[in-house]
Amino acid sequence: MIEKTQPSVTVLIPVYNGEEHIGDCLDSLLNQSYDNYQILVVNDGSRDKTLEKLQQYPVKILSYEENKGISYALNYGIDHIDTDYIIRMDADDLAHYDRIRIQVNFMENNPRIFMSGCTSYPGPIHGNKWEVTFGERRLTTFNELRTFYLFHPYLRHPGVIFRTKSWKEKGYRY
Repeated sequence: MIEKTQPSVTVLIPVYNGEEHIGDCLDSLLNQSYDNYQILVVNDGSRDKTLEKLQQYPVKILSYEENKGISYALNYGIDHIDTDYIIRMDADDLAHYDRIRIQVNFMENNPRIFMSGCTSYPGPIHGNKWEVTFGERRLTTFNELRTFYLFHPYLRHPGVIFRTKSWKEKGYRY
């Protein structure tokens, strides 16, 4: 019996002056439960020590000197990707160790879906406790967070996965 290989994934991270957080981001990605992925970081003309920090990690780096903005960086990165899927992250995001495996499994089991997203929490982390601020209210329990995302679904960059081929065939651009 021939074993099916895992679909290929690129985690795309644009960064501008992200030396403070990029190490934590990459550390969270390098410990994934999925095997067939690469990390592509587009250094968008950073003026701090971002590039030096990136060179300490086993990642592919695309870099240019002048800051051109996140849309340019994302399009530039996508133009250099040929894997089955693209997962988006920003330099100050952290990934759950099962993120890639769960998202790829979902996409493989739902071939008609072009893009999907997972939950992300736009709040500070306090120990092992996640918080989401909604207006003046802080949501901290599992049920509060689940209810919030049930009625406020949206795709945020730290949770998005999409099919590379479909993106390029449609001519999408940021």
